[in-house]
Amino acid sequence: MTIEERKQLRMKLLQDLYDYHFGPDEKSYNLPGPKKNSGPLTDKETRLAYDYLSKKGLIEIKDVVGFIHFSITPYGIDVIEEAAG
Repeated sequence: MTIEERKQLRMKLLQDLYDYHFGPDEKSYNLPGPKKNSGPLTDKETRLAYDYLSKKGLIEIKDVVGFIHFSITPYGIDVIEEAAG
C-alpha cells in the first residue's frame, strides 16, 4: 500500500465514524474484537490505520465485552469538517 493509499484509508475510516456519529442511530460503532479474528480488524493496514487515528486523538477505541467500540472525538469531527471546507 502506498503512502497516499494509507492516507485515503485513514480518512475513509474517520469519515465513516463521522457519518455514523451523526446518523440516525447510536453515536458509536462496534466491531468484533481481535480475539474473534473476524471483521475488518483482520486486515493489517486497517488495524494500523485505526491505531494511528487513536494515537492522534481523532478516535477512541475501547474493548467492551469482546467487541471493539469506536467513537470519533471532537477533534476528529473538526478534522472532517475542516477537510470538507
